[in-house]
Amino acid sequence: KHKTKNKFATMAIKKLKNPESSVVFPPQVLQPLVECLNDNNVEIRLGAEEALEAIGESALDPLILSLNQRNEKLQSNIWMLIRKSGPVGINHLILALTNEDKNIVIIAAFLLITIGSESGKKPVIKLLSHKEPLVRVEVYWQIVTRKPKWQDSDWNLREVVESLIEALGSPEEYVQSKAGRGLERITGKAYGVNKEEWKKWWAENKEKF
Repeated sequence: KHKTKNKFATMAIKKLKNPESSVVFPPQVLQPLVECLNDNNVEIRLGAEEALEAIGESALDPLILSLNQRNEKLQSNIWMLIRKSGPVGINHLILALTNEDKNIVIIAAFLLITIGSESGKKPVIKLLSHKEPLVRVEVYWQIVTRKPKWQDSDWNLREVVESLIEALGSPEEYVQSKAGRGLERITGKAYGVNKEEWKKWWAENKEKF
């Protein structure tokens, strides 16, 4: 929280690089460092990146929780640090899929799909039946548009159809639209966002689909 942020970042790096140092950085200290990733000063930004990378695994959860801030530069810098962390970062993204914040869940799924993570495949596909309709439709469209190598394996299209039909009951027009377009893409039928028409068609065609 030092007023001169680059000094704060440099101090953190020096402590971490000292082999005799056993310093532990609590969340209230890590969060200002994460915020430095969005600083306009390149020196501060690079210092924060180096410090967070040196801190390692304990910095991952604060980084992932900051992904829901709608700031492209910040998200890009966080994403770079998570990728650098390798399998450990993947594991933390998988854990983030159970977060109560649906935006965190969607972003974590997006990153796992973008990577094409084999270990993230089943947890991400499970989100197609998530309690939040927004999560279902966003994850479905992320999979079919980003086309990870595991796109056609391990998911049950009948379950996906039923999940998207249920999502048509969402009060959000955005969710209804994406669910309807998803159903049209899978089935080749054109019932738009008419939930009753989809339910009727599905009752007649489920067994032979």
